[in-house]
Amino acid sequence: YFKEVPQMVGKTYAETLRLYEDVCVMGLYDSQTGSAALNPPMNTLITEQHRLVVLAEDETAGVACSAAELTFDQSVMRSIKEEGFSHPEKILFLGWNAHSHAVLREMDHYVRAGSSVSIIAASGSEPAPSELQDLTNLACHSQPGDTTDRALLNGLGVSQYHHVILQADDNLSIQESDARVLVTLLHMRDLQQTEDAKFNMVVEMLDVRNRDLAAITKVDDFIVSNHLISMMMAQLSENQSLLPVFQDLFDADGSEIYLKPAKYYIEPGERVSFSTVIESASKLGETAIGYKIRAEKDDPARNFGVYTNPRKSAKISFTEQDKIIVLAD
Repeated sequence: YFKEVPQMVGKTYAETLRLYEDVCVMGLYDSQTGSAALNPPMNTLITEQHRLVVLAEDETAGVACSAAELTFDQSVMRSIKEEGFSHPEKILFLGWNAHSHAVLREMDHYVRAGSSVSIIAASGSEPAPSELQDLTNLACHSQPGDTTDRALLNGLGVSQYHHVILQADDNLSIQESDARVLVTLLHMRDLQQTEDAKFNMVVEMLDVRNRDLAAITKVDDFIVSNHLISMMMAQLSENQSLLPVFQDLFDADGSEIYLKPAKYYIEPGERVSFSTVIESASKLGETAIGYKIRAEKDDPARNFGVYTNPRKSAKISFTEQDKIIVLAD
């Protein structure tokens, strides 16, 4: 949602972050130019044409609090800057569909030069050579193969990869495609444990009803592509001004959503308010919007441990395995 904040004109973006108890500020919308900036520089001055871009339960949420009400404990703050990947990354694509080229093209903007991607796709569905030639940082290798074939997967050396992306096959029916994805997913999870591999794995599915089956495999994340697009279209139909917000969020330039170790922001084991987390993140030029509790990562009833827009005054104790959800460069 967008919120007008006439009382904040002349103040900085950093000062808006502790403005609400039950709303997370995440950026600025310029009503004059129609542009959005998520996680702008903390010293950005608020003008009369600015609206706050916020996470909120509904558009009526958000009663501004005084600075005294939203306090933070500086004694437990760490504010340690995390460096990104300083070396080339190796990525494994299992499957290929009409959207895969766009995914690969976007990923090319994020990785360092010298990174590589290996693509295994069903015969007849593999990428065209032209789809692998417009990349700057990624060197691509493609080969035909059945991604449900355990013998083929055994020979890939999965422990060498940093990331695995498992994509749906749009040449099959929805249920057949999801069934093949789940079989491959089970093989990959077993290989990860057998080879003690450290890659993270993201899976694309086509039917939201199959999501619970994917959760059983303890995958790092899964995308129900049609469902995700439908939710975005529904939000845009309610407010077309959200388009520049989504564009800024998913573009490789500027800030994106990251999950970073809680220990970079807060002393582990200390019971702190979320406003303290926000203050610590702001010292690094980042906007904190939530957290993820590792102990709950396999619990669908607790949203897999993901909490966005928590109340600022709520106290929580983080372990070294927990993550803070931030907008950052």
